[in-house]
Amino acid sequence: MHIILDTETTGLPSSKYAAPISIGAVAFADGRIVDKFTCFVLPTIINTDEYKEAEKIHCISLAHLAQVGHRPEAAVELFRNWWHGLGKPMLYAFNEPFDSEMFRRIGFDPRGYWGPCIMREAAKQLGKNKVSLTAALREFTTMRRDVEEQHNALEDARLAAHLAHKLGMFNA
Repeated sequence: MHIILDTETTGLPSSKYAAPISIGAVAFADGRIVDKFTCFVLPTIINTDEYKEAEKIHCISLAHLAQVGHRPEAAVELFRNWWHGLGKPMLYAFNEPFDSEMFRRIGFDPRGYWGPCIMREAAKQLGKNKVSLTAALREFTTMRRDVEEQHNALEDARLAAHLAHKLGMFNA
């Protein structure tokens, strides 16, 4: 079994206050999704100017986040319990450097459990330096992401899991 996760955030890692606001993850085994996790996170500090830019991508309003978001430590505990309940399998992300940094910022740093970056593997197989999730899906699968401008952590984790499977990343 493998866990593929994604985050939506308040901004880019170059901002010292950027943090996850949505976590989506799927448990993938035998070529299919066997479980899923999703959670909203209400960061301790939010730069509202940066958030307005990020909201254009993920479409999660601050008002909605205030209603449904968990404190970062509570979100980490929920994720950790789910992950431990599945036996602590390897973690993967389409953009692993980005998502692992976002997890570190809310107090979750599972060193030794990160698998290879799915984006890097897709780019390597295409002979490129970098590739978007949408472009990789078009190249390697029959899946399409209809609304490229809007991101959803759980949906992106699901798509990244199928992409990693197509890339042969789970064949070991």
